[in-house]
Formats: sequence, structure tokens, C-alpha cells
Amino acid sequence: MNILLLNLNSGTATLSTLTDGTKQMSDVWIGPRILDAVNGNTSLRNKIANNYRRLLAEIAPDGTIIYKELDANASVIGVFKP
Repeated sequence: MNILLLNLNSGTATLSTLTDGTKQMSDVWIGPRILDAVNGNTSLRNKIANNYRRLLAEIAPDGTIIYKELDANASVIGVFKP
């Protein structure tokens, strides 16, 4: 199972940080959202949690899309080529 979790930003938009310091697209942020998406099925959530990559897609004004791979803390670790 290969799963890509994608956040799409345009222009100068960035990932947000919640008031408790949790950064959007971090493990802490993604975990509960996966569980919600699978209607509380923890077995399926665990399968997904061990088989995904997180990407940030940035769209330039000319329409060019750059995919950046993020680590567990939502920091950019490289460029992803689909």
C-alpha cells in the first residue's frame, strides 16, 4: 500500500501551526485525521500510518507545481518527483 498525503498551497502560502504548537502535516497533526478519515478503524489507521509519505505541493504563478517531501515534523526534506 502506497499512500501520499498532499497539502496544496499556492503563492506564498505556508503550513500553519496550531495554537498548541502542532504543525500542519506533522505526525501529531496527521494521526487523528487519519483515524477520522477511516471512521475510527484503528487497524486500518495503523496500516496507513506505516505506509504514507507527506507532500507539500506549491503552485507557482505560472502554474508550475513543485512537490516537496516532508518529515515527521513537517520540515522539508527534499523534492518529490511524481
